[in-house]
Amino acid sequence: VSLALSSVLTVTGVPSNPASHFLAGTLPKPNLWAEPGPVIPRGRSVTLWCQGSLDAKWNCLIKEKPWSPTCRRPLQGPGNRAMFPIPTMTVQDAGGYQCYYQSPAGSSQNSERLELVVTGFYSKPSLSALPSPVVTSGGNVTLQCGSWKEFDSFILTKEGEHHLTWTLDSQQKHGGQFQAEFFVDSVTPSHRWTFACYGYYRSKPQVWSEPSDPLDLLVSGQLPVTPSLSVQPGPTGKGENVTLQCLSEVCLDTFHLCKQGSAAPPQHGHAQDGPVSSLASFTLNAVTLVHGVTYRCYGSHSATPYLLSPPREPLELGVSGEGLHSFCVLMASSRLSPGYPSEKMGQLPPGPAELSPPSCTQSSPSRGTKSCYLSSCLHAWQRPSQGVRL
Repeated sequence: VSLALSSVLTVTGVPSNPASHFLAGTLPKPNLWAEPGPVIPRGRSVTLWCQGSLDAKWNCLIKEKPWSPTCRRPLQGPGNRAMFPIPTMTVQDAGGYQCYYQSPAGSSQNSERLELVVTGFYSKPSLSALPSPVVTSGGNVTLQCGSWKEFDSFILTKEGEHHLTWTLDSQQKHGGQFQAEFFVDSVTPSHRWTFACYGYYRSKPQVWSEPSDPLDLLVSGQLPVTPSLSVQPGPTGKGENVTLQCLSEVCLDTFHLCKQGSAAPPQHGHAQDGPVSSLASFTLNAVTLVHGVTYRCYGSHSATPYLLSPPREPLELGVSGEGLHSFCVLMASSRLSPGYPSEKMGQLPPGPAELSPPSCTQSSPSRGTKSCYLSSCLHAWQRPSQGVRL
């Protein structure tokens, strides 16, 4: 039986077995859609709906390969649509679908093609943002989807009303991983930017992997508050932890700690409200600071978690020293002393002068600003050295 949409069947009455008259007609095409959507995890249910004309007597669903129609009478009520439930999604249910209807006036054209996809048959790929998931309004970012499996293609999906998707062929990188890079431009604060990606093989394009972990793009500079970031003093032997603290004098729900140059999502900390401020503490493993890293702190409200405050000056931390019981902590910022704001320099309590003097370099000749590094090679934090005014 030919399936060409140009073929015509003139029907004067509705046949008792409409599936036996499977030829495209000339009446307007019906609408076909899937609820909750066309991308369904393995084992979940999905319902296909075919909506024809008001005088339709039969609505028929066509499954490609094999091309076998299933016909049902429309449900009573407005819309004149028929329901085709799939209780448990399997590989056999994935593929292309169309529908048509039959009425006393004849048969309709076939609907637009609907592709039903089943997910969850391979391990999930990773999804990261380059150079960072935190962007300024109007900025650009590259989303990298990767896997050690030899997927032929990757699909990037964006959550939202239209559930947009993009597909790229994979490329094997020097390290052996298979990747695809999706360029996203003009990120704006008008809505949430949440993405996930999947991998699939060309031989089974409707059978996808597990989804990657969701990735949110966060737009900075959207709140009228700038939280501060400081190092909290405490016992810190080699291999022990360092605590960074985000603080805001305006109430915020969440703080976000970002590591500069990292494509990983920020660490999120729920804000603890104080008498006049909000704060959150983040614990870092000192081993991760060996090569020196720079951190920034942002704040957000729970109602719009993708809209961030501007950051204040970055904080650079590093660890050096190979002694068994000691290590050095380096901090580069306009806030020279851990836990002490720069405006209190020169008012510090007396203490053992066991810290080497800060090493400063001119960072902005036009403004006369400097970056200073404070080194502490101690068994535990001591009181800071004498302050240096910039």
